[in-house]
Amino acid sequence: MSEFQNLKVGDEVILISNGLGATKYLLKKVQRLTKTQIVIDNFKYRRSDGRQIGYNGYYGDRLSLPTETMRQKMKEYNQSLLKWNCVNDLRQTDWNKFSLEQLQQVQQFINGLKRP
Repeated sequence: MSEFQNLKVGDEVILISNGLGATKYLLKKVQRLTKTQIVIDNFKYRRSDGRQIGYNGYYGDRLSLPTETMRQKMKEYNQSLLKWNCVNDLRQTDWNKFSLEQLQQVQQFINGLKRP
């Protein structure tokens, strides 16, 4: 019997989305069920193995039950996404808008983090 056979509408699952770059782990709610399918955001997944229906490529999405291991992977993914967003925001910052004093404070903060 598949791990997905006991799902009910409204249950949480983790959507594992593979592609170019990092694997994404997203918490989703089951919206609809049939005897053979799970429907989430208008995408269909097989109840037998959680794989996406109608996708023949290598990087098809799949579902997992929210085990502790999967929740940890989702947490790590979310933290890496937040870090990437922070770095990207800093790269796009127009540092000329800041006063010398403000820039020195940022510099002191960053240099303070470099100490062992």
